[in-house]
Amino acid sequence: MAGSLAQSVVQTRNNQLITWIVSLVWTTDSNGVFTGTVLNSDIYKKISGSYLFRVKTIPGTSSLEPSSTYTVTLVDGDGYDVLGGIGATRSRTAVEAAIPKQDTANAIYGAVLIGESNSDSLTLNVSGPGNSVQGKVKLYLTAAGD
Repeated sequence: MAGSLAQSVVQTRNNQLITWIVSLVWTTDSNGVFTGTVLNSDIYKKISGSYLFRVKTIPGTSSLEPSSTYTVTLVDGDGYDVLGGIGATRSRTAVEAAIPKQDTANAIYGAVLIGESNSDSLTLNVSGPGNSVQGKVKLYLTAAGD
């Protein structure tokens, strides 16, 4: 087994904005491996054209808590980490939230457009959390409403 990923999305809408919260619950296998997993195509279609404005990482609890800090990336079809590196060195015990980094060289933070790559995909990667552990990544996105 190479780890697993459970995916869900919640959409809210008003006259001005559509907001999505995508929850990605990852689990490593007994060797500490979580193989990069592509987001469900239905979820990707819903969020394509929206802006990712916040990311939250939530470590597992009790026996599922990561044994060390870990790194999360969300890579588009062009190989670009849309988180801009802010998923590095996530806490093994604390919930953390961050704004994506648009320009890593100049430390410019802000919302990132989803769906501008040449390939219609986003792949979640998790590295270094330990054996048989779990955590959650929550993506907060918004777009103009009708």
